[in-house]
Amino acid sequence: MNSNLDWVEANLQRQRKILEEKQKQRRLQSASTVRSTLPSSASSSSTLSSTLNPVFVVRTHEDYVSHPIEAKPSRSIDNLASTLASTTLNTRNETPTPVASLSSTTELFAPPVNTSKLAEGAEVIENSGSEAETENLVQVKPWLDETRLDEGVLEDCSNIDITKAIADLKNFVHEPVRRGGTMRCTITRDKKGVEKGWYPSYYLHWERDADKRFFLLAARRRKKCVTGSYLISIDPTQMSRDAKSFVGKVRANAVGTFFTVYDNGNNPKKAGAVAPESLRQEVAAIIYEKNVFGWNGPRKMTILLPGMYGEGMSIRREIRPVSEKETMIERFKDNRTEELIVLHNKTPIWSEDTQSFVLNFRGRVTQASVKNFQLIHEGNPDYIVLQFGRTNDSSFTLDFRYPLNPLQAFGIAMSSFHGKLACE
Repeated sequence: MNSNLDWVEANLQRQRKILEEKQKQRRLQSASTVRSTLPSSASSSSTLSSTLNPVFVVRTHEDYVSHPIEAKPSRSIDNLASTLASTTLNTRNETPTPVASLSSTTELFAPPVNTSKLAEGAEVIENSGSEAETENLVQVKPWLDETRLDEGVLEDCSNIDITKAIADLKNFVHEPVRRGGTMRCTITRDKKGVEKGWYPSYYLHWERDADKRFFLLAARRRKKCVTGSYLISIDPTQMSRDAKSFVGKVRANAVGTFFTVYDNGNNPKKAGAVAPESLRQEVAAIIYEKNVFGWNGPRKMTILLPGMYGEGMSIRREIRPVSEKETMIERFKDNRTEELIVLHNKTPIWSEDTQSFVLNFRGRVTQASVKNFQLIHEGNPDYIVLQFGRTNDSSFTLDFRYPLNPLQAFGIAMSSFHGKLACE
């Protein structure tokens, strides 16, 4: 019996190494073929596919991509907040997907956790198919020539008071980002070792200065859960549901199309007779459009958040469902979105020059990936609420702002890591 187990383990290791090597070769080949995409004449400046929404038709090279995050959006944040207060618009049929960065900035400096470049193929079981295979579905190349683009487009995040995070991190991760500020963060994925190859850990760090980072959250996949379930903690050494550091979890359905982010409250099915305020809250829900083998192009996703109200729209509505019909996903299906905020990923643009879909991450994302995306609200499509994307094999950028909080943003990013049988 032991010999059989050893043989199975050895065979899995061999398959993993093969996938790793294939993925590395593809990345090297892709990097060697990338060329400058600036047009040589005005006649070649319009490179958008005619099938895309006309709103993306442009005339200059800077507009080959969707609009960047701007320090001062064309529409005020106050106007957006009033829109977010109550209703949101229905999801559009065209929601974009993973896309590529448009810059050549250097890799983010490594956080104080494992920084070795880890094999993409090690996600074989966790993602119901290796990442090497997943990344080939809708591969997107980076836009390397950004010499004429201003990279100082994100609001200065130094005005966000870090003393609150130091004093009470558990409360800080539940508070929305203050208006006018952006939290620039990095997620590091640790797959080192046999066990983490199957169940990686993820670490969220807040970038403060050029050489300083502040730990916010950590997550790991639960080993005994049939569907995908990730525990989120404010202590990277205590990632269990019983620990005081437990702040939330992400739960997926069987095929990886629906995800829900909860806080640390009690499950109503297991809580018994408890006070209503002790039941868990739904803080975010993510819906991925079915897209088998990537035939429908990049991923399309819809994000559901509890609405905001009160002075300055700073208080988040509490959604504590005790039945399936009360969940955010079921409300959205029934078009009951009065108390919800609905976001969509920004549609990436097809570039004829690079023969790939592209988005403008303004230097914050440096590698093509099926996971890359930006989130917007239909009430103000120029206001990027969140952007997520790959910087190397084990590091990803996560930038977000109002009305999101760190727990919501991290949970949304975790859904992008998880395998999706109906989308791959």
